Parts: sequence; C-alpha cells; structure tokens
Amino acid sequence: NINQLYATNVRFYDALMKTSRSWHDATSTIGDLFLAAVPKFAAYYPAYFVNFDSSNDLLNRRLRSNDKFRQLCDEIKREPECNNLDVISFLIQPIQRLPRYALLLDQLVAVTPHDHPDAPYLLAAVRQARALVEHINSHMRTRSTLAKIARELGSSCSMPLLDAPFRSFVGRFDLVDVPKGSFILTSDLVIITIKGKARALWPVHLMWASVMDPTPDSPGEAVAGDGASDGGSVTY
Repeated sequence: NINQLYATNVRFYDALMKTSRSWHDATSTIGDLFLAAVPKFAAYYPAYFVNFDSSNDLLNRRLRSNDKFRQLCDEIKREPECNNLDVISFLIQPIQRLPRYALLLDQLVAVTPHDHPDAPYLLAAVRQARALVEHINSHMRTRSTLAKIARELGSSCSMPLLDAPFRSFVGRFDLVDVPKGSFILTSDLVIITIKGKARALWPVHLMWASVMDPTPDSPGEAVAGDGASDGGSVTY
C-alpha cells in the first residue's frame, strides 16, 4: 500500500508547507494538521507495519537469487538522490516515521505555552499519535506470537495463521483431560492442538461457548478459568 502512504504524506507535507508560509508565532497552529493527519495515517500505516517483515524477507531473497535485480538496486543506490542508501533503508522509513512524529509532538508540547492557541491541538495530537503507535505495536506483538504458533503447528494447521493482518491473539490454555493438549483462541479462530499438532479448527462465529464455574455436577463443561490470556486450563 505504498501508493496510499505516499499520497497521504504528500497531502500532509503540502498542508505543513502552506501553514509555514504564513506562520505567525503568536497565532499559527500545527497541532490541528497532525490531528487531521493521524486518522489518515491509521488507515494505511498498520498494514505496512504488519507486512513489512514478509516484504523485507522477499526483497532479501530476490537480492540473493536475482543478479539483474541486485545490480539494478546497486545502480539506484549510487544515484545522488539516494544518498548511498539501499532499498531496505528506504522501506524502513515509514516504520520509523510514526514514532518520530510522536516524539516531535512531545517536544512541541514541552515548548508551547499553555495559553497558546496550538496547545490543545498539540496535546490531542500527541495522545492520538501515541495511541496509534501502541495500536500498531500491539498488532506486531500479536503477529510475532501467531508466527511462533504457526511454526510450532507447521503443516498440521490447515489455515495460515498470518493470513488475516489484524487477527488478534486472545490466549492459549491447557486441555485438562487431554495429555499435551491445548486450546488456542484468536479473535476469529479456535484451534485444538494435541502433542503440538492442530487437530481441530473452527471460525469463532460458528462456535458456541459457555463459561461457568466448575462444579462436581457439571463434568466436561468448558471452563476458562480466570480468563487470563497468558495461560489457563480448559476441560474438554
């Protein structure tokens, strides 16, 4: 989605330049421009973050296996406009951009008087920027967890766990009555594993779950303990 990212940043740059040309220290504002831009960033940056590792891996494979492609990249790197930076250095720029915006806004808040017209805009913008960065980081942590689970399950899992960019990981629980069995729950999938192999997989919307306190009169019911996402047990 690099085209959408580029177009969004061009519009943001144009807005910044327009404001800078008529800047007045006492009355001009920049926080409102960030406030308008952050929702647009939120529409396109997360997908870029989520897909960056796989894109980077693909690029490295092509650089190793395709001599013509590698030569082309080397030629582009030597162009004056590239400042001797390779393709990967440019691809990582969007990854670094949002945290830098958050840091910049922090610095602007620190030096802006409380009674300046820009102060409330900057405070709101820094909150939104931080929230977006944390939102993306959370997705990246989830992707890392799902990638680890996918490696563990290997070909026994019929559905690629990373095929949904914004799938979230809820938790992994032991199956009490099944040796080496576990219950993996994501935002849209339920996976039963036994001895490290996926034995059953259902979309969540097809499941009906009943969470209750275990009692001697209700053996075999599904029990999710305290609901903690870092582990627990389920009677299956």
